[in-house]
Amino acid sequence: MRRNVFAVLLAVAAVALAAKPAGNGVLPALPYDPATTCIGPALPADADPRVAAIRAEQNQAAARGDKALARELESKLQAIYLEHQPAPGSAENAVRLVSRPGESSFDLPDALIDTGIIWATAADYEIDGTMWVAYSKYSPDSSVTIVRSVDHGTTWEWVQGFYTVPTSLVEHLGIVVGQGDSGFVYVFLVHPDNDGDMICVRFNRNGSGQVNSWVKSGTDTINNFRVCRDYSGDNYGLYCVAGDDDHTQEMDDFLLRSLDYGKTWAVTNTFRYASDGSYQAGAGSYLYMSGRPGFSPHNGQLGILVNPAWGAMDSWREVSVAPDTFMVMDPVIAPSFVTPPESAAIWTLYSHNYEGTGDWDMLCLYSTDAGLNWSGPQYLAGAVGADERFGDIKPYADPGNPWMNASYISEVSYRTVFRHYCNQADPSSWSDTLRINTNSAGTGPSVRPLLVYSPGAPGTGAGCLFVGEGLQNLYFNAPWLAGVAEQTQAGLEAGFSIMPNPAGERVRFNLPRSDGSRLVVYDAAGREVARLRAGSDVVWDRTDAHGDRVPAGVYITRLVSAEGSSSRRLVLR
Repeated sequence: MRRNVFAVLLAVAAVALAAKPAGNGVLPALPYDPATTCIGPALPADADPRVAAIRAEQNQAAARGDKALARELESKLQAIYLEHQPAPGSAENAVRLVSRPGESSFDLPDALIDTGIIWATAADYEIDGTMWVAYSKYSPDSSVTIVRSVDHGTTWEWVQGFYTVPTSLVEHLGIVVGQGDSGFVYVFLVHPDNDGDMICVRFNRNGSGQVNSWVKSGTDTINNFRVCRDYSGDNYGLYCVAGDDDHTQEMDDFLLRSLDYGKTWAVTNTFRYASDGSYQAGAGSYLYMSGRPGFSPHNGQLGILVNPAWGAMDSWREVSVAPDTFMVMDPVIAPSFVTPPESAAIWTLYSHNYEGTGDWDMLCLYSTDAGLNWSGPQYLAGAVGADERFGDIKPYADPGNPWMNASYISEVSYRTVFRHYCNQADPSSWSDTLRINTNSAGTGPSVRPLLVYSPGAPGTGAGCLFVGEGLQNLYFNAPWLAGVAEQTQAGLEAGFSIMPNPAGERVRFNLPRSDGSRLVVYDAAGREVARLRAGSDVVWDRTDAHGDRVPAGVYITRLVSAEGSSSRRLVLR
């Protein structure tokens, strides 16, 4: 196997960090071994004679190109699988709504969504540009909150909130926003009942019409899951992989599907020997999944599944790839949103323990043949002395869109959220790193930075939802927010600079001369901190209007004159 050495794309905090070589050849699928295959043993419904009869009819419909009938028959199979599993019981009183909070204000540079200790986050978006976020807070009622932004992330409005009954701290969340007949907001969480049942809480877009349903209940403990929806029409299917990340070799994760707006969930397959499954739909009826082994000796192996038929029980195609024997973590998978879906490039992003040293890097594999063979691995980030972890990868779910975005955290002393983008035409060529955050980011599987698109935004690409250091506060930022914050008129851009930045005890502003201009410093919440005279050379000693020292943090400085205005971010140490 040929191996190439190439430069890593990343430099962190202006420190020259060495990179590591990685292979860039083709990784064929490992030999099929029934003892380690990720798809679990047959379910009771598989032996039902109706299943084989309906599947034969469905294959005939597919051969004629009748996708509508094939989908209708898939719903009949779903009903049969539901017959063979225990009824979950009522979830009507599993969560309780909370009162709408008072109005909040938001401002740049990182758009502050909420304050406090954040335990879990989830995000989704709509093609009209609306972004949705669900998050849980450590608070007296351990509440879950759903907010949305209709102005590309500049401001966020409260939509709904609830807490579990009995009250518990929600440590993992998912959110899916549908369209058409499925145009609801679906929020997923692990409920405390039975040591870890999973529930779906469904709302209308205005927060009304709450409906609760069990996704997976019973004696099985769920402590991690991923959810997604397909894009095959107005009646979207919902999909979930859920399990216990602490499981032993004998335990399985569950693949679940709902075809009735989240009201009932059938276990369609089990996901054996794997944890931390990542689920994503592509164009048409294709679904993709990746997972890592939950036990030795396969710590360096990735299980990758592709299903061309809405997650049909017997249609999973599985490959396993093992770049080497060192541990992999946090795999995420996504295809470009092109048709026919079998022509889509697919990327799998994961963290890798470099030679078992404890130095985590962000690596990527890609496939151009519907997941049969994988090329790589290549480094998205591989700095010596910095851990790169908790990746996210998402397609732009607009038909024919070839772009893919990826994000992750790089941690030295300051946790930076980075974003890259790539194109279907050249799946191994990722962009240079683009830093997203101003506030240092928090880390953890439940609060990893999450990509959120906002079609129609003033810029291009995706922004990121992230939690601050110490899990304090929830933020959103994107390239277009920086553009909005730094809009200028009448040539002010060239004359406005801050030295140094970040700054210590004294800050120097180089400003254009303009009668009647003023320089105002705001904190991250938008409150005025100081107002300074304008001139060619202004020095600020970090005191506010009362003579008190301004604390370290992120600030906005705004120069306003008769000719226009200009803003800059300022970091005080």
